[in-house]
Amino acid sequence: MSLCYTRPLTWGATSPVFSRSKDSDCCENYDEKNCCETYEENECCESQEEKNCYESYDEKNMKLCRPMSPHLTIYKPQMTSVMSIATRATGIILASYTWILGIGTLFIPGGIPCLIHTICCWDLAPAVLVGSKALFCYPLTYHYFNGIRILIWNFFGGKTLELKDVYTTGWIVLALSITSALILAAM
Repeated sequence: MSLCYTRPLTWGATSPVFSRSKDSDCCENYDEKNCCETYEENECCESQEEKNCYESYDEKNMKLCRPMSPHLTIYKPQMTSVMSIATRATGIILASYTWILGIGTLFIPGGIPCLIHTICCWDLAPAVLVGSKALFCYPLTYHYFNGIRILIWNFFGGKTLELKDVYTTGWIVLALSITSALILAAM
């Protein structure tokens, strides 16, 4: 194994602090062929083992195909976490609806009635029309019913926060939001 010697400051190589004499004990393994004049440590190493000694923690984990920590793939998706993330996502979607439709009315000639008339002129199949309306309504219904669920938890002081009750109310919220989205889409 050869010793890699890098000079951190080339202008100070002649000063006593940075210079090394060939007579000192620390330079027994000094080899001029393998001496690096650059700051890249990996260029002066000969073997793969010497290159591995310079790997950082992240480089080693990437080489071993380990995910960065904490990583979502190590957790099993649970209804509680998925519904929490979905509530935040539907809130963002509803805010986007507000901005897009609000600002869009400024630029659409004729406003929203003109937009609705344009969509009616597309002659979409009823299944496509109801499906797209249901997808448009679902964030509203889900966010509404899950908000009521959270208000009930807050109102009753956590008495309904047993894990079994959390899952039961979660399934009820999903059923109510899907059903009400389909009902609103069929109107």
